[in-house]
Amino acid sequence: MSAQPHESEPVAHPRPEPTIRSVRAALPVEQRPAFNEEIERTPLHEITRALADWDLRARALAAPEFLQTARRIVEERAGLRPRPRMMSDEQLLSLAPELRHNLG
Repeated sequence: MSAQPHESEPVAHPRPEPTIRSVRAALPVEQRPAFNEEIERTPLHEITRALADWDLRARALAAPEFLQTARRIVEERAGLRPRPRMMSDEQLLSLAPELRHNLG
């Protein structure tokens, strides 16, 4: 046995389970009518899937990095910003030869 004091690890507090009210409140105002419409027309056996989809959307829209990435993609597709250079499969495999073993 050790004489060292026991330090407990930080406890991760689980995120509360979303409710229709909490998801609606988390959405931008302009998204709420579409949310209400979908929730009202979704059959009961599919309501948890629909609510989970909207919850994910609300959390993504609240993340600044998500919105920045989405804006960048829209600008790239519109030709307002250069698209990033993509590497070919061969270039990737030349950088990591161990992948060739696993994939080939």
